[in-house]
Amino acid sequence: MTSSRPLPVIVIGQVRYQLTRHVLWASGVHDDYLEWRRTDAKRFERIQRLIVDIDQHPFSGLGKPEPLRHNLAGAWSRHVRQEHRLIYHVDNQGIHLYSVRDHY
Repeated sequence: MTSSRPLPVIVIGQVRYQLTRHVLWASGVHDDYLEWRRTDAKRFERIQRLIVDIDQHPFSGLGKPEPLRHNLAGAWSRHVRQEHRLIYHVDNQGIHLYSVRDHY
């Protein structure tokens, strides 16, 4: 079954990236994402670039992707900055974002 929701577009600078997957936000994660936009433009842009890269290459690419283990098995981590990680998994519904702040 296909979704009637439009696929998201991410704008970085003057470039528009049409994603091929939906982005699904865990509770509070979208608020953290918007907080980065308000307080740290470089970190916000980095998160946007990571989301675009995840859409194109879910398990390789920017941010040193690594599979997580134990209670986070099935999820992946990418470096936003040294102390911050983007935690996600990808399935047929889209990109599930669990964290864009702090370390797991």
